[in-house]
Amino acid sequence: MTCLSINAFKGCVNLTTVYYNGTEREEGVVKLPEGVTTIESGAFSGCESVKSIVLPAGITEIGTSAFAGCANLESIYTAGEQAKVGTVKWPNVIKDIPASVVEGCAKITEFALPENVENLGERFINGTGITEFTVPGTIESLNIGVFDGNMSLKKVTLEKGLGSLYIPGEYESPKAGTFSGCENLETIVINADLTVIPALTFRYCHNLKTVNIPDTVTEIGSNAFDECTSLTELFIPKSVISISSGQFNKWNETQTIKFEASAANVARTCNNFSGAWVTVNLNVLFNQERTTAKA
Repeated sequence: MTCLSINAFKGCVNLTTVYYNGTEREEGVVKLPEGVTTIESGAFSGCESVKSIVLPAGITEIGTSAFAGCANLESIYTAGEQAKVGTVKWPNVIKDIPASVVEGCAKITEFALPENVENLGERFINGTGITEFTVPGTIESLNIGVFDGNMSLKKVTLEKGLGSLYIPGEYESPKAGTFSGCENLETIVINADLTVIPALTFRYCHNLKTVNIPDTVTEIGSNAFDECTSLTELFIPKSVISISSGQFNKWNETQTIKFEASAANVARTCNNFSGAWVTVNLNVLFNQERTTAKA
């Protein structure tokens, strides 16, 4: 056997053990035999009694939602490695993390990425117990909705080397942003040299308290900071020359936007510091001289 087919054990809520000749039976442990190279989509989804999954050393492919909804899953690791409670130790050979692969696995508190990981699937750690996550610089671009609706994350770091967040196509109306709806997210650290904060990126991040916009950013898309009502202060560097509408919907007078401006970018962007927003403090900085106004 080289492949576990789509939905092979899906919904087997009482499944506790899988083992093969030459191995010992361990309650709650799924041990896959050497020779298995592929685990297809949904293979173990909904196996609520499984606590640990031991992958064969020769594994080369894992499908979407392969382990989703395994409510009591505590570890995934490769044969020959040491298990660590609460941790997914992803195989180094698989550079793409599938969408929703451990979604709903509430006892997972850490996801150890492979070296040179290339892609993170949508909602891959949603519904887990992971509170902090670092996106490495080996990833070229984050897909739309990677962390959309994640309720456990409190801090995310975007490392230098990351090329971009998801940017919608010219005729596309996105329904979600990279971090939209992350209700408990408090801190975003952007070390990456991003040029665009795309539309809806932080929409509905009601508890976001700290985020930095690097001075490589030139554009902020529509509704990127919509309803980020816990941000007391946001600094927008002078590199930003395009700010789309709807940025600060439901912001209030306890919040401050510091806009490092030149005559050129004020002329191009300040028409969006008006109209649709609730009252917000706007500090416009010209060569260290500050003008304070209310938008």
